[in-house]
Amino acid sequence: MKRFSHQDRSNTIASAQDAVYDLLVVGGGITGAGAAFEAANRGLRTALVEKDDWGAGTSSKSSKLIHGGLRYLEQMEFGLVMESTAERALLMKHASHLARPLRFVYPIYSSHKHKPWFIRLGMWLYDLLSLFRNYRAHEQWNSSRVSKEEPELKQGELLAAMAYYDCMTDDARLTLENAIAAHRKGAMVLSQVEFEGQVESEGVHRITCRDRWTGNAFEIRARSILIATGPWTNTVLGKAIPGRDNPVRPTKGVHLVVPRERLPVESAIVLSAVQDGRVTFIIPWEESTVIGTTDTDFTGDADSLFPTGADVRYLLETANAYFPNVHLTGEDVLSTWTGLRPLVADDSDNPYNTSREHEIFSEGGLFAVAGGKLTTYRKMAEECIDEVAKYLKKAGGAADQTCTDSPLPGADDFRFETDGNGAIERAQSTYSLPLDVATRLVERYGGRWEEIPTRFGGDNPTERVDPGGRVLLAEVLFGVEEEMVGSVEDFLVRRTHLFYHLRDQGLGCAPAVAKILGNVFQWSPERVEEEVEAYTRCVDLNRRWKKDAGDTPDQANHRKVG
Repeated sequence: MKRFSHQDRSNTIASAQDAVYDLLVVGGGITGAGAAFEAANRGLRTALVEKDDWGAGTSSKSSKLIHGGLRYLEQMEFGLVMESTAERALLMKHASHLARPLRFVYPIYSSHKHKPWFIRLGMWLYDLLSLFRNYRAHEQWNSSRVSKEEPELKQGELLAAMAYYDCMTDDARLTLENAIAAHRKGAMVLSQVEFEGQVESEGVHRITCRDRWTGNAFEIRARSILIATGPWTNTVLGKAIPGRDNPVRPTKGVHLVVPRERLPVESAIVLSAVQDGRVTFIIPWEESTVIGTTDTDFTGDADSLFPTGADVRYLLETANAYFPNVHLTGEDVLSTWTGLRPLVADDSDNPYNTSREHEIFSEGGLFAVAGGKLTTYRKMAEECIDEVAKYLKKAGGAADQTCTDSPLPGADDFRFETDGNGAIERAQSTYSLPLDVATRLVERYGGRWEEIPTRFGGDNPTERVDPGGRVLLAEVLFGVEEEMVGSVEDFLVRRTHLFYHLRDQGLGCAPAVAKILGNVFQWSPERVEEEVEAYTRCVDLNRRWKKDAGDTPDQANHRKVG
């Protein structure tokens, strides 16, 4: 099988210029990667291009949840909840290593606008709309049970709590595995390629792209185009159809990462933000805890995102209000991530109330998709390719109309709930990996885990990137050969998350990773140093909020909402 690597880049680009594709997908986030997999799986000759790394935009900056959307019940979006819970069930089937059950606790206080009976009714409706396919049915806890399970949670005025289950995921890896799956089905798949424009001639679009590694422009020909660029849709669609109305309303969502010992939780906690009442989560994530998210309109540069000081204060204020003994400050924040939701534009005054439903726009052989959420990506992809297939059939082409119901690469002949423990025990016994390292390896890579120590471990398969940590040095080479890693940022941010969990955000690991990449890609010493400097700039941007001590428009917006 052809490897998924930048090492084959020049040959891939050369062959792409000789082909005429049925479909070019622009955008390597979860929707674009899912659509490319869907199209290739139906037999369409497919190409997929992404201007950065897979999932580098919104798709690696979600709350990392696969969920039905409990709060959508209050907005009467029952269809979205039912669709989301159905997709959650499919992901648990086809990517059980990436969609693992997570318990949520919804505490109910006397000051809460809804009484326990109302929340309990909502839980029964949530179970009903999922056709009772939840990992487990919900439970009602009394205050004593809450105190036992989550002792740091505020107990005063606590009436009861509801415990229910959704799923946690690795959103970056979910996106990556869809791109790999498309590649395995024969799609031409390239990251670091930017869409610059297109012209149509006799039913075939000639698309100008630019290779960001070399700066060279080249052309791809395709009978149809799907723009799946999330918050960049307005910009990309404007290149394709100058003067086109903007269909996307981007809103900013910020998450904070703090050490687990500073905010210890066993379950995800569902809270109401103290400033405006919007749903906020406290989520146990790997060795850390996540606080998120915000929801404010955004009009700035989507390629240069960072939280403001007001965003950080907004989230810390809620965390400290519900966990009164932890006293979190900005010094506790290890890292942040900031994403943009590509919501379908509407007239709502409050982005929190803007629907998460998706829409597909079309003009001839050009299609664009906006809105939606991580959980429903596969359904969005299915509907997009349905529309593309209809167009191609009218134009004289054909495509299989059946939708994708296939496992992702890490789930080929592997189900975490039945095979996970055995794989972890094998990683420990055969490769002398500690339990935490073995567990992380199997959870992250699923059935692909053993390729790492066997093919890339060399004489020391237990050597770590982060001394004393859980990430193997062999994962760097695996990432280059099989996961299209092309930069230190690709590896430390999206393939391993060391950027988020380490106090130095991976700066101490960057030189070693850059050296390995330099050896593979034959970079000069100067180029290796430039790669470390580029990663340092990435970390500096993530910490920029620390310089923002004053009030900001974002803070004012939070205060006005509700």
